[in-house]
Amino acid sequence: MKTLITVLAMGILTACSGGTRGYNTGYSDGFTIGYNTACNIRLVRISGHFDSLAYGSGYEMGLMRGEAECLLGKQALNN
Repeated sequence: MKTLITVLAMGILTACSGGTRGYNTGYSDGFTIGYNTACNIRLVRISGHFDSLAYGSGYEMGLMRGEAECLLGKQALNN
């Protein structure tokens, strides 16, 4: 019984982790799009796994940080 519970718990944790569609992938994709859009750089391909909550959360955070990073870089060049 203990083994069954352990196996089920591991399966649930693995399923909820998001795998390749997780937060880090979303953050990286969001950062790339945010930076490239704000700096007027050509578009790139992203994973686009918006069916994953973790991916979507990472994407939103990465998008904001990517835009901010570009704007900070532009500001530094102008000073």
